[in-house]
Amino acid sequence: MKKNDLFSLLKSLSKSEKRHFRIFCSRSGSDPNYLRLFDVMDALEVYDERVVREKLAGEPFLRQLHVTKNYLRQMILKSLRDYHTGLSKDAELKDCLRNVEILFHRELYDLCGEELGRAEKMAATYGLNIGLAEVCNWQRKLAQTLAPNDFDRFEDAVGRQGNALRLQENTLQFWQLAIRFSRSFIGDGAGRPVDAGLLDAPENARTLEAKVLYYNTLYLVRLRNGNEEEAETALLELIGLLEGHPQRLFADPGAYISTVNNLVSFQVYRKSYDKALDQLSRARGVFQRLEIPGEHKSLLKQLLRAYNIELEICRVSGAWRERPDFILDTGRFVDRYRNKMPQSYLESFYFQLAYIRFMRKEYDDSLRWINQLLNLKAAQIERTDLQAHARMLNLMVHFEQQNWFVMRYFTDSVRRWLRKSGRVEPYQQALLQFFSRIGNVPEYEFKDRFRELAGILFPPGAESLVPAGALEMVDYRAWISARY
Repeated sequence: MKKNDLFSLLKSLSKSEKRHFRIFCSRSGSDPNYLRLFDVMDALEVYDERVVREKLAGEPFLRQLHVTKNYLRQMILKSLRDYHTGLSKDAELKDCLRNVEILFHRELYDLCGEELGRAEKMAATYGLNIGLAEVCNWQRKLAQTLAPNDFDRFEDAVGRQGNALRLQENTLQFWQLAIRFSRSFIGDGAGRPVDAGLLDAPENARTLEAKVLYYNTLYLVRLRNGNEEEAETALLELIGLLEGHPQRLFADPGAYISTVNNLVSFQVYRKSYDKALDQLSRARGVFQRLEIPGEHKSLLKQLLRAYNIELEICRVSGAWRERPDFILDTGRFVDRYRNKMPQSYLESFYFQLAYIRFMRKEYDDSLRWINQLLNLKAAQIERTDLQAHARMLNLMVHFEQQNWFVMRYFTDSVRRWLRKSGRVEPYQQALLQFFSRIGNVPEYEFKDRFRELAGILFPPGAESLVPAGALEMVDYRAWISARY
């Protein structure tokens, strides 16, 4: 085991998971050595074997630290299994089948049958065909034990088990098809795959999972053939299909969220912003009813991507004017998941919400989001570009609020931060000079000073001093030109 694998696992735990681990260990009477090692490693920001050994100096188990580490890893995983018994319907079914095995070996056959009935209903409802095959296998075992000569029951159980496995085989066929076409689509594979008629009709896909794969593959095929309208239709049909299975959708929303993201990204690529916003508005009714646990990081990222795409569209297209409710909803969403989302997403949300609030002239709200971004610790910052733009936006907000003293103070602060972070861009230098002086100028001269600034940053007949990428983040040209 790599030295930092255990550390990565430990650091992935939430506060409640760590608390559960300590209770779990005390309940199970575990060796206190595990907890001692756990506490030492938990106190570290970066794993250092030398520091661990220094902290545990004199402990007998240090001679075989790798053994203790391995046991600690196993105990953490056991604790997580105990804590997340309802992590997914598949996990619930596995727990149910473990109960079946325990009850069967204790010869508690009535209870075993009840548990099997619950497992069968769960497997059938949520399309868990591998689990359903195992349920049928246990039903056959139970029938043989209770009625050794009831061959009809044995045959029925085996028949249902075979049907479940055939459904799973159908799903695997569509998985193979999706993989082959995806590989071909990105150019990693020779020639064009053959679908063997599987894509002729949606009825060929016999499970919901297979149908998801069917429509995604159909989307790629139509896109590759240049049939963009039909490709979009494939994703729309898939979304309609998933919305028609709400129980499955909320149990495992990953397919729905990713399909919405793919469709909206395609519509943005085609500059169909209104269609993209309409689709996201419809999907948000589902998103707002989801509760994404922190350990579902991939699922949370998909949901973050959906909200981030919608914010980008609003910012770029000007749709923020007509969508105040979405801006408010997104702010609530960020507050709800701020402790669970990756840092880069958090910074992006802070900045975009600050900028959109600024464009809406909601300056107090804009400052609230700017301050959240600027108050991040240096070690937490991943997007220094957003930090730079946020600092300029901060000065713009204080100008609008006529906070002249505060603006002069922040101008010096921004200049120091930019110098410390690296090279100060010429356009940044021009803006800082403007903000350092504008507070001392009579208000009737503002238009002339803004006109001068526009001439410096956007000289007629010459290349703009402000890079295109910076203008995409903050439209300095629009803000300046509106003031003269």
